[in-house]
Amino acid sequence: MFWNFLVLLCRCSSQILGYMSINYSSPTLASAIANLVPAFTFMLAVTFRLV
Repeated sequence: MFWNFLVLLCRCSSQILGYMSINYSSPTLASAIANLVPAFTFMLAVTFRLV
């Protein structure tokens, strides 16, 4: 139970810190990262042979 809580806490923290770090970068980089999310999702699907 504690292990699940710790994993969820780390995942949430990493996402929050990632979004906070985008605020310190340029708007161009932030929009480029937002546009790359579907590409990363597709690469994960190919990696796990879901496509």
